[in-house]
Amino acid sequence: MRKPKNPNALTVTCEEVGDALGVHAETVRKRASRGEIPHHRIGDRWVIPRQWLVDVLDGNASYWQPNAFGLLARIPDDFRNPGDQQR
Repeated sequence: MRKPKNPNALTVTCEEVGDALGVHAETVRKRASRGEIPHHRIGDRWVIPRQWLVDVLDGNASYWQPNAFGLLARIPDDFRNPGDQQR
């Protein structure tokens, strides 16, 4: 697995996601284009929120749900488990 270009960046590339998940970067792009992976396109560049990758690797992919616009967005902690909050 390649080391991330910038470990402090808020986004990762399709290549970095592919390396981390053990799939080809084109697979990542296809899944992103189908709405299965949150992403932004900047010209020809595809970028993916680093937090999504961290959540997936930690087994927390369910934290990401479609929002009102049909785009994947991270659900804030206080909305995920309202009964678990300390008062």
